[in-house]
Amino acid sequence: MAIVNDGIVSLASSLGQRSSSRDFVAGKRFTDKQLSDLYETNWLVRKYIDVRTTDMMRLDREVLTPDFDNKLYESASQRLGAHKAGEEVQMWASLYGDALVLAVTDNEDLAQPVGDDEKIQRFVVLDKTAYDFDEVEDDVTSANFGKPRMYWLTSNKETLIHNSRVCRLEAGKRSFKERTSRNKKYGQSDIQAIRDPLFNYLTVCANIFDIVEESKSDVLYIDGFNAGIASGREDDYKQLAISMGSIKSSTGSMFLDATARWEQKELTFGGLTDIMGKARDDLAGALRFPLTKLFGQSASGFASGLEDAENYNQDIASLQESRRRPVDEFFDKFILPEIGSDLRSLDFKYPSIELVNETEKSTILTNYVNAFNTLLQSGIINEVQFAKELKNKDLINLSDEDIAELE
Repeated sequence: MAIVNDGIVSLASSLGQRSSSRDFVAGKRFTDKQLSDLYETNWLVRKYIDVRTTDMMRLDREVLTPDFDNKLYESASQRLGAHKAGEEVQMWASLYGDALVLAVTDNEDLAQPVGDDEKIQRFVVLDKTAYDFDEVEDDVTSANFGKPRMYWLTSNKETLIHNSRVCRLEAGKRSFKERTSRNKKYGQSDIQAIRDPLFNYLTVCANIFDIVEESKSDVLYIDGFNAGIASGREDDYKQLAISMGSIKSSTGSMFLDATARWEQKELTFGGLTDIMGKARDDLAGALRFPLTKLFGQSASGFASGLEDAENYNQDIASLQESRRRPVDEFFDKFILPEIGSDLRSLDFKYPSIELVNETEKSTILTNYVNAFNTLLQSGIINEVQFAKELKNKDLINLSDEDIAELE
């Protein structure tokens, strides 16, 4: 009986066999030195890391815990440098794929778990190159499961740091086997995933600029040129070309021997704009970054770039939950006792970074009011529900007292 599968292959012509033999292999990984050089010298990488980090940390979180003194908390947070440490650890984690925040307390024995009576002194940020670790917690009932038990500084291996004193950020996704492996595993840089689109774009730019610079080339026909090269007179011809170019640039005239012939070749630029635009679009798509934010231009087919901006805002919201929240909760563990609070955690959320101008806000308010007014006239909702919906949508300034008065 013939075996039938979903791979389409022609027995007569072997068409399809080449496609079925293709496979995926792991590409080259950036070294820490390469990532550092990219951040220092490439404006695209620097902008990608800095802007995403800034947008993630731009707005303060909204604390939902009732009767909480947020001003007192913010004062202690600024004194301890929590916000600066939070922004710095996000940047290093995005660039290197791994970073951590160390809470320095009045207890000098960093190898011990954090005690209830310890006082926070400051927060220190370490990038991937500044720390190391060994054993990973394999007890599934532990809150530290899959994470290192101890850390130490690469500059001082004798100083052990307990895991309760650090908040480590690992970028990228790793399988269960990798997370629980005895081998040291670090997170993956955000730049690693865009390696090919980044290099493709930079290569296209370099090649196009070379074509533009060489758009007009002088071609000289010299009798006996090949024989002269064979006899070792390369330097003479090179000096001749330099001298002719110098004369032409200063006088605008070309002086030639009577036996030499000169032509000028001019290259055309047809299709270069489309090639560069396609490479630019591919790069922005790989970065999940709006073209309007990265290059100041909208993508083809989008008049305002609103679709790109919406996707970007959703990406930032996801990063706030996956990367910023663990750091903020780590800060709370030390700052709340510092301000004398009985709380050990806070209920909070992150506001959207989406910016809405006055015209858009007015249009949204009008649409909502008309829709709710229709429901009100139909008897589906009452005036109190009408007011609560407007308040929940944050479209009109209504206090709880105003709602109570309506009730």
